[in-house]
Amino acid sequence: MTMQGKHTLSALLTIVGIIANNANAALFDRGNGLIFDDTLNVSWIKDANVFSTLANQANASGPGGYGRFIDQIISANNGKIYDTRSYLNPSGIYNLHGYDFGSSSGELTWWGAAAFIGYLNNVNYLGFDDWRLPDVKPINGTVFTYSSAFRLTTNGSDDQGLNITSTQSELAYNFNVNLNNPNYRLPDGSQNPNWTGIANPEFEDLTNNVLDSFINLQSYGYWSGLDTNYIPGGAWYLSTYSGAQDISLKTSYYSVWAVRSGDSIIIPEPNTITLLFIGVFGFIFHRKRLCCIKARLFKSQVAELQIRAALRRIQLGMPITVAMP
Repeated sequence: MTMQGKHTLSALLTIVGIIANNANAALFDRGNGLIFDDTLNVSWIKDANVFSTLANQANASGPGGYGRFIDQIISANNGKIYDTRSYLNPSGIYNLHGYDFGSSSGELTWWGAAAFIGYLNNVNYLGFDDWRLPDVKPINGTVFTYSSAFRLTTNGSDDQGLNITSTQSELAYNFNVNLNNPNYRLPDGSQNPNWTGIANPEFEDLTNNVLDSFINLQSYGYWSGLDTNYIPGGAWYLSTYSGAQDISLKTSYYSVWAVRSGDSIIIPEPNTITLLFIGVFGFIFHRKRLCCIKARLFKSQVAELQIRAALRRIQLGMPITVAMP
């Protein structure tokens, strides 16, 4: 088989694999800026760069708006982030700084990303206070495996590599399977002819079987919530430019894609008319029940009087009449 034929076969196998994965992938737009993934059982914020959205709103609020926004984030975390201890940070406590938040474009250090999640929970963003950074677990279910010789694995078998479709990595699964993004290289290591470096945000919304889209999806990188001392002071991230899951120093700047566990269907609070209807229905039900109790009590009292009258007639030797039903 020629080299071109091998590349064509590899590309076809990749497409078949993606189709097979998409058969199990399902995203549902729940409204209110929330997308539910029923395979991962998580809810993504539809705005894939919500930090930038909120930062720009703060900028538009007037002079110093962005600075106040950053102060609010730092304050929501009491000025610090707790992470894994290392020789670079023996205490495991990191004091937040303004430079952890890069700029209003939405690229943050890992600590800045963690702090922003804390802020979202503090303000109960979209009605929830359990937001987090996406999780990463070993593909093999036990220990992380890494690429060797400074070259990323391309067949999705290692945690550090390309074409990862395992549900153990929430970011990689969402990017590669749900959104069907081609990675820079094919599983055989050759360059992918379908790769553009521009992240595709579109997906089929199975709520109504229509084409939908995440907004503000960045073609650069996103932090996961897992730090690691495999590279001291490092943390896992996903490149939405190449598709690779890799490790970077926490001082690097990447975006935040917030997620929460479980579905996110919002149950609206009852309005005044609904509450009034419930109150009236409850009052009528209570009155009816009270009337039934009174009627039963009255019948019971009448029966007691009849029994006493019958006993008195027996004592006097008088005949009694039994009423047949």
